[in-house]
Amino acid sequence: MSDVEIRYAAPAPRTPGHDRGSSLDEVRRAIYTLYRRLSPATVYGFSSSIPAEDVTVRSDEDLISGTERVAHALVEHLRLPDTRITVDFTPMPPGRAGRVQLGTGPQYFVEIDSSFVGHRRDIGAILAHEVAHVFLEYHNMRYEDEILTDTTAAYLGVGWPLLEAHRTTALYTQWLGYLGSYAFGYALGRRAITFSEDPLPWLSGIQARAAYQGGHALAYQEWNQPPLASADSGGRRRYEKDRARVRRQLDRGAVRPHAAAKSEHYAFSGRSPLKVTFNCPICSVRISLPVERRVEICCEMCTTTLDCDT
Repeated sequence: MSDVEIRYAAPAPRTPGHDRGSSLDEVRRAIYTLYRRLSPATVYGFSSSIPAEDVTVRSDEDLISGTERVAHALVEHLRLPDTRITVDFTPMPPGRAGRVQLGTGPQYFVEIDSSFVGHRRDIGAILAHEVAHVFLEYHNMRYEDEILTDTTAAYLGVGWPLLEAHRTTALYTQWLGYLGSYAFGYALGRRAITFSEDPLPWLSGIQARAAYQGGHALAYQEWNQPPLASADSGGRRRYEKDRARVRRQLDRGAVRPHAAAKSEHYAFSGRSPLKVTFNCPICSVRISLPVERRVEICCEMCTTTLDCDT
């Protein structure tokens, strides 16, 4: 069985990057895993997110048939051939919103906590997580990895309802899934940059919108960090200063030039030639280039064209 968590707690101050859930590095590793295991062509096939009407159980439709309609829409979006989802609502232990029984396809049985009978707007979020588990199992990936599951949902276009389900009221804070709000926003921000898609119109909650905007800002900043030629003037000056410091160290006979200029975005190594290593802003694979000139490269993992000024 694989579960999706829900938590209710008294509201407390929350700061970006310090909310419940995984670190952003885990999200980056999960995105890297998608490109490595699925291929760029498969990932790029999910250029459009599932529309809101397809993941909403309407108030005027039967609960079970409406829920299974949403499940079917998620299955179709994730291109899971011959996959059928049966749904039931049942009481679950505290902290559990839903679960799916894996390994029995093509028929899968999803249970949703009965408390959601009166909260239809979150049913699509629960199903998005559970169907993402099925997707990972279908592709022989780590379906039990909850961070990979949430990131897969977010990056392949069905996970935005999970962030929408993160909300704070005067009485409680609720979140669904295993990624914190900021990490979810970051995953959606990475997707938005890759596919030129803005999920903000689908996010109505204040917390969800703020998390996405913060996550997107960070993803955009990563897309504009040196040695990428699109870096702003401040980033370029820091990079040139670090590069000069490394070269001075090499002139003094230092053994480890990368220690002279530490940055979370790039690192220097080697001597002849000196190289700079950085993460691809799309797939997070490590790229190493000689420090010598401006060059346009094609990322070997995700096939993105990157204009670099090393």
